[in-house]
Amino acid sequence: MLKRYILIALFLLTGSSFAQYLTYSDLISLLNIANDDKKVDNFLVQRGFEYYSGDFEDGVKNYFYLKTIDDDFYAINVYSNPSVGYLSVAELSLKVARWNYYKQIVSGNGYKQTDSETKDDGETVIGYSNGKYDIVMQTWIGEAGKNYMIILREAIE
Repeated sequence: MLKRYILIALFLLTGSSFAQYLTYSDLISLLNIANDDKKVDNFLVQRGFEYYSGDFEDGVKNYFYLKTIDDDFYAINVYSNPSVGYLSVAELSLKVARWNYYKQIVSGNGYKQTDSETKDDGETVIGYSNGKYDIVMQTWIGEAGKNYMIILREAIE
């Protein structure tokens, strides 16, 4: 009986893995496998994402995966252009909590702000780098409300 309550408590505390957002470490892991379609697909499907769309042209790969978490439309984009050595992973969410999470990530992982721009339409783009990775944080108003996007890539010198 005690085992049952412990299992229920663990489930309630941790939640289902399918109802979780990716962590900063997850995005770094995803960036490290961005050139391998099968590994990317396995990584994201194991975390409850569904393949949505993708393009493959002239060696450039651009894939989108979706997952609904409560009332959030949550998307992951993996972009790979091996001819110029550019890889990135991005997440898109309707939740300000994701924006706040990445503000904590940049402040706690040695990132320094590299640029910032707010456009007339309210779109905001802020760039950060810690020498190893660059993070671009972007927010704008879309059809579904305010969108929050974070792009992670290896640092560009």
